[in-house]
Amino acid sequence: IEVPKETIERGYQYVRKADGEPARYHVLLHEAKTVRQVFQWFVEEQVSILGIAARLTAQAIPTRTGLARWGNSAVWSMLKNPAYAGHAGYGKTESVARYKFLRPPRGRSGVPRSEKSSTRFKPPSEWLASIAVPAIVSAEIFATAQEQLVRNRQLARRNRREDRYLLAGLIVCARCGFAFCGRTVSRAESAKR
Repeated sequence: IEVPKETIERGYQYVRKADGEPARYHVLLHEAKTVRQVFQWFVEEQVSILGIAARLTAQAIPTRTGLARWGNSAVWSMLKNPAYAGHAGYGKTESVARYKFLRPPRGRSGVPRSEKSSTRFKPPSEWLASIAVPAIVSAEIFATAQEQLVRNRQLARRNRREDRYLLAGLIVCARCGFAFCGRTVSRAESAKR
């Protein structure tokens, strides 16, 4: 099956207006099956985003761009896309100032190429337009997935305050130039010392 390039997301095909009919989005059933499967794994089976990407890769399902390997960001963007619940949005993201690091990454200058080189999602109330499209998953499943994403973000290990170090990224090795980092040591490891 050949899919035209004019699509908004996996599962949909954009149909241009012609012969007096307005433009619309058409559901691609073979891709919609994959979208439903991703939401089922995430909501019902509580599979992680990494686990979903691994399952899709193992099943040899290509990404929208034709890649054989799925990344976490592709799965995450599928779970965040409100088009699957029936509401496609335009103007969902905005350019923001780039995050400033404590020190530049090794081998790069400290001057960012652009002041506005990062994007972030805007709340739905600030979108330029919201268009109704055929839903692939129910509004309840989509809402449950959004709650799970919020819960996952709150419980993520990277957000734990006790694992942060005051001088992280500031102290560097005089010989190689790499930054020192802290790491937690289990009781078993500390007992060996």
